Amino acid sequence: YAVWVGIGAALTVGYAMATGAETVSAVRLLLVAGIVGCVVGLELLH
Repeated sequence: YAVWVGIGAALTVGYAMATGAETVSAVRLLLVAGIVGCVVGLELLH
């Protein structure tokens, strides 16, 4: 469940940044990359 929520959150923010609804900044990109990294880590440890 946590993996799908993380993927959904990252895709939602990515789409919002791509369409201009959210501003793109280095901090936002770093935090989204952290979510993706945690999701990958959860999958690898499963």
